Amino acid sequence: MSFQPLILGTGLSAWIGLQTGLERQWGLFAARPDLARDADRFQERIAGLTSPEALVADRTALKVALGAYDLGQDIDSRFFIRRILEGGSTDASALANRLQDSRYKELARGFGQDRFDLGLTRNAAFVARTIDKYTQVAFEQAVGEQDADLRLSLGFKRLMPEIAASTASNDAAWFKVMANPPLRKVWETVFGLPQQFGQIDLDKQLEVFKTKAESGFGTDRIAELATGDTSEQIVRRFLLRSQVNAGAALDSRQVALTLMSQIQVPDLLP
Repeated sequence: MSFQPLILGTGLSAWIGLQTGLERQWGLFAARPDLARDADRFQERIAGLTSPEALVADRTALKVALGAYDLGQDIDSRFFIRRILEGGSTDASALANRLQDSRYKELARGFGQDRFDLGLTRNAAFVARTIDKYTQVAFEQAVGEQDADLRLSLGFKRLMPEIAASTASNDAAWFKVMANPPLRKVWETVFGLPQQFGQIDLDKQLEVFKTKAESGFGTDRIAELATGDTSEQIVRRFLLRSQVNAGAALDSRQVALTLMSQIQVPDLLP
């Protein structure tokens, strides 16, 4: 049987336990035969793929490419993915730039038509990074099968430094965060924002995120929020708030069930 991450407890206690043995668990998970086969096949086949059309036609290569950007659920949406890749990410009208989810734009940046034209998809460093990201996301997914909040927390720790390093403007970095559904979920939970928050003007959303970050963590700079003790503080606050929210929802259901049980249904039989 393939190795699966060991999660003890829930919420913050589970996170602390996972962090304690994370390096060992990661090593065991990364050595799984199925992941090694995927990595080997991707490395072998990507060199012979010369276009997005060829990529989407190769299920194994596509599995790794999509998985690296946490888009594995789209493995059977080949026409959709082909359109994203062929449109690339540089043209403002490209499909990837018109989608709210920024993960598609990142995918287009990595495997867009221009990358194939320039031969960059066959670059050894690019291939190695893609395989590494694929394995990391697969580990997060395996953790998420047991605790969805822990998956979000691991993704937060992985993605925030990437965004900070790839974006010069702090506002642009925040927009990337806001356009990434898993990251947005973490921040909205930390800030206690309602579900309807995403419907207001985008610039207003940015203002609220930055103001709350400054108030709660002493800075609104993504580069500072993404590293060290601050990043860990954010994750722990997310896990605590998520537990509180889950408890409140459970209490509400318990109250409703109790009230329902106390309602006397009239006897309609003669």
